[in-house]
Amino acid sequence: MSEQSSTLTTDQNHNDNTEKVTIAVTSQSVIESSSSETFNSDVDFQEIYLCAKHNRNWPKLSNALMAHPDWLTVIPDDHQWSMLHQIVYSGNIKHLDEVLALQTTNSNFRLLCETRDGKTVREIAAEQVNIHSEMLHHIEQFIVIDELLNNAKNRRWDLVKQCITLRPDIVNEKPPYRRFYLIHHLAYVGNLDIFKELNEICHFRLDLYAENQTISQLARQHNKIAFAEYIESLQIINLNKINEDTSVQTVSSNSTGILHYNFEFYENFSKSSILQNINLNNTEWICFIFYFFVYY
Repeated sequence: MSEQSSTLTTDQNHNDNTEKVTIAVTSQSVIESSSSETFNSDVDFQEIYLCAKHNRNWPKLSNALMAHPDWLTVIPDDHQWSMLHQIVYSGNIKHLDEVLALQTTNSNFRLLCETRDGKTVREIAAEQVNIHSEMLHHIEQFIVIDELLNNAKNRRWDLVKQCITLRPDIVNEKPPYRRFYLIHHLAYVGNLDIFKELNEICHFRLDLYAENQTISQLARQHNKIAFAEYIESLQIINLNKINEDTSVQTVSSNSTGILHYNFEFYENFSKSSILQNINLNNTEWICFIFYFFVYY
């Protein structure tokens, strides 16, 4: 049974006029706090907690967590769960991602922080899998990517290689609460050999931003010039390849008989000396253009 039903009476007896709310925090929570710590803010923590608990008034809850992102994993004195656990229990993935994105500046945030009775969000999602099946998959995906990025951060490249060999689909992914993708960790240390080796296994996107910086900008910021220049050279190669694939197209017909024209070619042809030396009246021009487009 959810912690929600066991604490309803306590929640309803809360005095809405109270401006200072005392909260306790488990050892796994974001804030290290004693039961005597109080929040003095315009937003009543207990009221916001009830919004998460009963899955109501999301705009108000979202705005409060935007102002106080550390509240997400705080567990009140008379409860077992934090707001994070309540949101996972509700099964709304969009809401979960929204509040997780507010944790990017919180270096102490841990997705798998525990409730007072020792449950993580993964275990709560697993208990609700028959009701909210996608939530468990969503959280497990975050856990796998977290492991990949933690190994990259700690420069355990063998483990990184093992992970993306098994799951190449996550190489360009990150949870909302993480600041960097895998390629940014590589740019930070400037390890070109590892990048080239990993790039043989999977396809890195080179247009990923971290903290409003491109990959090469991040590398240059940390004086990894060789890495930055190599990334920039790959981007030029990719751009040239795209231009080559799209610039030269002749008239062709597909299986449906639809004709495709390279308008740049015809525009250049219309300005050429061939047409300038042809003297035709309007009717002849129409016939000429018709036969040219059909039979050329």
